[in-house]
Amino acid sequence: MACTGTKRWRQPWYRKAAEQGQIVAQYNLAVMYGEGLGIPQNSAEAVIWYRKAAERGLPDAQVQLGTMIGAGKRVARDFVEAYLWLELAVAQGAAEAAAQQEVLLLAMTGEQVSSAKARARDWVPCGREPQNRPCP
Repeated sequence: MACTGTKRWRQPWYRKAAEQGQIVAQYNLAVMYGEGLGIPQNSAEAVIWYRKAAERGLPDAQVQLGTMIGAGKRVARDFVEAYLWLELAVAQGAAEAAAQQEVLLLAMTGEQVSSAKARARDWVPCGREPQNRPCP
């Protein structure tokens, strides 16, 4: 369902700020694409912007990205990667991520869970020390 009116004017400004690396703008743009708020709904574009914000450490984006990856919504379904993003969000206090993890656990092996938790322990948001990896 596309929303019209006042939200439509926001999209160009969110996009501009998102392209400049503003985390909240990246998340808001992802929500707009994901829900069709003021712009045509586009889940593939939502995943791109959720990932950018998640890579920078935003827990709300990590929850949304993990949920989409776990469901295979416009991306390849990958339980390990989904659990990783949700684990990162849980570590920052995102309670809704824990509920999503419970759903994933029903489909995962112990080895997959261990792998996701190990990746989460080693994960550092992009652009930060010690890895200082580039942001997408």
